[in-house]
Amino acid sequence: MVKMMMMASGGNDAAALCTLALVVVLQLLMIIIMMELVDSGGGGGGGDDDDDDDDDDDDDDDDDDDE
Repeated sequence: MVKMMMMASGGNDAAALCTLALVVVLQLLMIIIMMELVDSGGGGGGGDDDDDDDDDDDDDDDDDDDE
């Protein structure tokens, strides 16, 4: 892949290495974004993060009004 980029850049090694570095950075960014999407449960509606406590089923008060 590096050799192909060097041939495409006309033998300019610096341009080929900059292009390769840009491709690597973009690939890492894409991997990070995909990991965040998987962690949040997909891109459509958000998932359940473990650091939020907005569950309403853990309250201990009794709502029985017929006493």
